Amino acid sequence: MLELQDVSLLLAAKPQELVLLGDINAVFSPGELVAVVGTPGSGKSTLLKLLAGIRRPTFGKLAWTDAKGEALSPRPAIAYLPQDSQQAFFGGDFFTVAEEVQMALRLRVAGLDDASRREQAAALLEKTGLGPLADRRPDMLTASQRQRLELATELAGTPALVLCDETHGTLDPQTQGEYVQLLRHLADVESLAVVHVTHALDRLEIYDSVIVLHGGQLVFQGPPELLTHYFALSSAVELYGLLPTRRSDDWHRSWTKHGKAYRTAEGLSQIASERGETLFVENQSAAPERKPATPPRRPGAFSQCLTLLMRRWVLARRNAPALALQLALLLGLPFAVAFFATGDLMRLQELSQELTGNVVEQLKENAVFAVNASHGVGLVTGLAMAQALLLAFLASHNAAREIAGERMVFEREKLRGLGTLAYVGSKALYLLPWVLAQAAWMGWYVKSVCRLPGNLWMQIAVLALVNAALTSLCLAISSLTRAAWRSAPICLCLAALQLPLSGVALSPPEALSWVARPLGTLYWGASAYLQSMQGTRFYEVLQVVSPLTLSPVFLCFAILGSQVALGLLLTFCGCRISRLGVARQCCGI
Repeated sequence: MLELQDVSLLLAAKPQELVLLGDINAVFSPGELVAVVGTPGSGKSTLLKLLAGIRRPTFGKLAWTDAKGEALSPRPAIAYLPQDSQQAFFGGDFFTVAEEVQMALRLRVAGLDDASRREQAAALLEKTGLGPLADRRPDMLTASQRQRLELATELAGTPALVLCDETHGTLDPQTQGEYVQLLRHLADVESLAVVHVTHALDRLEIYDSVIVLHGGQLVFQGPPELLTHYFALSSAVELYGLLPTRRSDDWHRSWTKHGKAYRTAEGLSQIASERGETLFVENQSAAPERKPATPPRRPGAFSQCLTLLMRRWVLARRNAPALALQLALLLGLPFAVAFFATGDLMRLQELSQELTGNVVEQLKENAVFAVNASHGVGLVTGLAMAQALLLAFLASHNAAREIAGERMVFEREKLRGLGTLAYVGSKALYLLPWVLAQAAWMGWYVKSVCRLPGNLWMQIAVLALVNAALTSLCLAISSLTRAAWRSAPICLCLAALQLPLSGVALSPPEALSWVARPLGTLYWGASAYLQSMQGTRFYEVLQVVSPLTLSPVFLCFAILGSQVALGLLLTFCGCRISRLGVARQCCGI
């Protein structure tokens, strides 16, 4: 049983605090279907977010207790279906209905083998009326069927409380009635406490209790049969016309004064006698005690991480257009680098053949050699910068949409117990093979075609670090933004800014160089890449005529490694921020 005790939710606003919910007292018991009604802006969705744990009350408390009034620990699971949850599916439109429910079970229930998981998923689909549609994808379902699928995935965690916002407001009356009948079944058969926000005032008789909110204030809570009695209405559909006739605090004071009669057996008996009817709750005392289901054991962080990693690779494989683009960029960009350097490769190779004797003396004595040396060094520096710059854009493509594009799915799973560390770890493990493959293919192909001197393994390691650093920073941007259309351009700007931050083409003001230089991933990558040529005659020319001041290799690796760590830390912090409410969630994760 969940009890709200003098709960108020205030929002800081000028010139004074704004009351979103004020002095709410309510009880939600197992097996009870509760309707929440009220005019738009009355606080219905806010109440559900508070019950779900997305918002914390400013005053008062929410208490989970058993039949004896003792506190429940741990807190029972809660299913929450917000208004905008229609796109919050694990696999988008690439998983089947059955796979969606099985994925929910993988993340929320530990100790299930594949056969048990399939059986439970099939049972949940039958319970929600989706059994015959198990092999369809979500994009092949109607709006009402998609809502049933959302409900099925929410039930996978064996919740004790189901919170449904106006998820069927655009459906026809028959479909709305079928959905409410399904919620009625869950309350009766599964002994769940179900809270449903609705505007269907003509069908309140199906509910056990009705909560009426007005201006964030509780103005009625009781059996639907008594709503018309309390408000002196001939029909419940007249309620929305009556509420605006008085201030919300006036309604609340009236309910505080007279509401006790609607919450006690004596008061209900008196009201029933006044109406010449039998006691409305006479059979409730004989009803058996209903206990919420014991929440299942959650999988550990490692298991959740592997599940999410498997899910992401399945999505990558099934999303053929996105996979084709990823492979095209992986294989095609090194060709572009080598293609634009083809015209100068012969001069570079001739320069390598001329590197004999004292390089410094040759530069002083031979003007032609000096020109060729300057041109060749510029070409090699340009190749190093081009590889790093293209990897920067690949990093933006890798990570810009990775978290922001599925934010609703992640936020939903955080409420169900998904750990932030497991989620971030799965993203890092998914992106790591792409980072290594892009760097290895880029480094090997350009070195082979252009015949660049230096240690190949060191060059690949440098390119991998550059790619990893920018990928982690773009992943952080993705976690700190609410939508993919916002994160993508920011990540592209970060990649484009690498060239001026490197100090080669353009240089930042001297006063800002100490800030800009640590952020210049491109500079540290190119500096370490060029120093992979140490021990070659070409490196001697590089030291004399290169326009780029090279930093020590250990410092380059340290800066790039710190950028990777910083990006992952920011990603973790960004994922900890709740995007479903303004307050930090209170789920203990």
